[in-house]
Amino acid sequence: MLPAGIAGVTVEKLDRIYFCTECKTVFLFKLDASDHKKESGHTQLREMPFEG
Repeated sequence: MLPAGIAGVTVEKLDRIYFCTECKTVFLFKLDASDHKKESGHTQLREMPFEG
């Protein structure tokens, strides 16, 4: 856990999942999905918001 008050830290709201339709991998964070896209060359990523 990060200490409170660290300047420059961005906290992503967990309100959706990211899904690669090519290899069926699921990500909670946009940065992880973006890294996967760059590293794997997969281009078919989808966002699915949580319902509630």
